[in-house]
Amino acid sequence: MTASPTLRALAGRLGRSGMAGLALLLGAALAYPAFVAEPIARREALLARPADTSVTTSKAAPDAGEVEARLQDFQHSLPAGAAVPQWLGRIRNAAVQSGLTLRSADYKLERTADSAILRYRITLPLSGSYAQVRSFVATVLSEVPALSVDDVQLKREGTSPRTLDARIRLTLFIAQAER
Repeated sequence: MTASPTLRALAGRLGRSGMAGLALLLGAALAYPAFVAEPIARREALLARPADTSVTTSKAAPDAGEVEARLQDFQHSLPAGAAVPQWLGRIRNAAVQSGLTLRSADYKLERTADSAILRYRITLPLSGSYAQVRSFVATVLSEVPALSVDDVQLKREGTSPRTLDARIRLTLFIAQAER
């Protein structure tokens, strides 16, 4: 197959880079329907379809008996009120092991009439480095499973840029004794 004299003249004027550009332009024109137009059409079809607001789950919702059994298991896994001094000792030891200075602590027991779970709110003002505070939080959460960290406030004061004052609020969840 031989090229017509007009095509040869055009190729001569365009040169190699012009021919490469022309080939790319032709390739883009051929690929447009498959790679651009079809995905746009699918997107528009999805947007035109009404949204399915129903949520399907692969497992049926647990019945009331199963929920109650799970709640009882959870409550039995919490520490008893008599064990609070041991858990508080673990929290204090975690602060000391992390190298923090514990100046004082504020404790408050909260009872809810309709719950079998007591909340022991603990506020710890600490001094140390940021790394020590992080180490304390990680250690105390791993060693005291019935504990949550509610708030951490960090403040840098004074002349030492490495030391900061931290105020950490924790909650120790305790199983309430049967009435």
